[in-house]
Amino acid sequence: MAKAKNNDSGGSFFSKIFAGLMLLVTAGFAIALLVIFQAQDLSDIEGYSGSDSQSTTRDITTVLEKAIEGQYSVVITELEINRMLQEKIELKQGGYLASMVSIKSALVRLKDGYAEIIVVRDIAGVEFTGSIFVQVEQAEDREGIYTQVHLHGGPFNDSVPSLKRGGRFGKLTVPQGFIMILMPDFQKIAEALDPEVKLGFRDMARYKIEEGRLTLDPRRPTEERGMKNDVF
Repeated sequence: MAKAKNNDSGGSFFSKIFAGLMLLVTAGFAIALLVIFQAQDLSDIEGYSGSDSQSTTRDITTVLEKAIEGQYSVVITELEINRMLQEKIELKQGGYLASMVSIKSALVRLKDGYAEIIVVRDIAGVEFTGSIFVQVEQAEDREGIYTQVHLHGGPFNDSVPSLKRGGRFGKLTVPQGFIMILMPDFQKIAEALDPEVKLGFRDMARYKIEEGRLTLDPRRPTEERGMKNDVF
């Protein structure tokens, strides 16, 4: 009888551990959903709030063309990029959710070394944000130097350096694999800005992303020697 009692106690103990773990998983999942459906704060992005709606901005295409023609570096601000996105991009939600979901805007936040591209949606009257982190990288092969735009690839967590962050669903930062469902939207943005993308990433030799600004330079390092280093 004593032996049977011990077995029942052991089973009950492991059942409680399992139930506790399931409760923690369920609570964590619920918290994650809550954070996902809370739009990230966009008030820090230049060009998002209505307060700078009267600011004058340059025509980015013309600015890039003149910089390439004159062989000088140029600075494009976060405000100018977002003004261009508002003027040139018209995204539409397709599929079964089209009647309930609308795409309000696309935005770019420039940080040191990378950019965050954000799509803002309205889901049944509630604002939802999804974003990806990208960076510009240059490499060289036998044909010369070429430029690529990659996912940023920063560590998702310092304790797990092999797991790379990809973007954000709402306020929640997610690994790269989760943002694949957002890629069609960002491909549409790239297609809408095809002339600017070609001028900025095909014809420019060097790039620097900083807080609130993007510096582009069409001159190769060897071409810059002896030339005045003007920035416009």
